[in-house]
Amino acid sequence: MTATRPDWSRGFHETTLVCFTAAALSGAGVAAARPLAWATGLRADDPGRGAAASVLTLICAGLLISIGHLGRPSRMMRALLRTGKNALGTEVTFAALTAAAALLLVCVPLRAAALQLLWVLASLAGLGLLASLAWVYWLPGQIAWKGVPALSVIPLGLLVGYVVHTATAFPRARPGMWGALILAALDALAWAARCARVEAGAGRGEAAHPSAMAQRRWIYVLRFLLVSLPPLAVVLFDAGLAGLVPMALGVIVDRYAFYSLAIKQTTESEVARIESKMTSDE
Repeated sequence: MTATRPDWSRGFHETTLVCFTAAALSGAGVAAARPLAWATGLRADDPGRGAAASVLTLICAGLLISIGHLGRPSRMMRALLRTGKNALGTEVTFAALTAAAALLLVCVPLRAAALQLLWVLASLAGLGLLASLAWVYWLPGQIAWKGVPALSVIPLGLLVGYVVHTATAFPRARPGMWGALILAALDALAWAARCARVEAGAGRGEAAHPSAMAQRRWIYVLRFLLVSLPPLAVVLFDAGLAGLVPMALGVIVDRYAFYSLAIKQTTESEVARIESKMTSDE
């Protein structure tokens, strides 16, 4: 759950973090995108228990994975006490709030007004979780993470969540088409900015995983195909839940790309960069 420093002497060791962030951003996105779905035609009095169940399952799965990564459950409790003071504590709190709201939506029969209010609270908690995910990975010295790359979890989460609502609640209709297209475009722009950041940083720091960095252009294309195209299939061709399968894979590829294409600014890499520049200027 926490943003660990890459171990440059080992292979890919961030599998747990890939799984946690994939589950957390997807669950938070489903919660956060609910009001957007209302704005484009989803009935506000629809209880959406299926969507709430997906939020609960994804967030709880992410928290369980996170406990395994942290080593001891007590560390998560200590993180809760630091809510607002650091990114990790804030992340745990928003995850817990999102899961709690989703649990109520799944288990408690409520009137339409109460359902809407609870979904709004779940949406705010989901947005908070997406923002805290970005905060956790905004680290100094990580060239490919700061700025847009860290913030890109927000448009990606909203896109995934919106497509979930569109696929399940808008059968044989297209009221959500423009919303999906706009979110897909925003996510594609954020992905393009991330790719540009990696390309710009490739010569400025030390790659966390050189083998993945060597294949980065294939990763760029695969992620784009899996994340950017399925929303079009869902809203234009009524692909329904089938369109979510490649998107789920795309989220995993996105998180793998985040860690495998990390670039750390080290003293050695900075010296090498300066020497290379001096040599080229001679």
